[in-house]
Amino acid sequence: ERTTLNLDDGFIWVDMIRCYLVNPEDMARFKIGDRIDVVGKCGGAAAVSQAQLRFNECLVISAGVVALPKDPDAGSITPGY
Repeated sequence: ERTTLNLDDGFIWVDMIRCYLVNPEDMARFKIGDRIDVVGKCGGAAAVSQAQLRFNECLVISAGVVALPKDPDAGSITPGY
């Protein structure tokens, strides 16, 4: 329920990250309890708190729909801020 608390303001919460959605209406496809993946571009610290991050241009998709290719020569992928 907390995830969509600020949907009317154009963003959802993913832990302490404000994810500003490209298409907020896409959230209507999901119900509470659905697993989702959120992809966006890090916009740095949120203006209201240094403890929060802001992600811009976020897209929401069903969890597990997209997977990174498994290629031994691809190197490593490290999530970070």
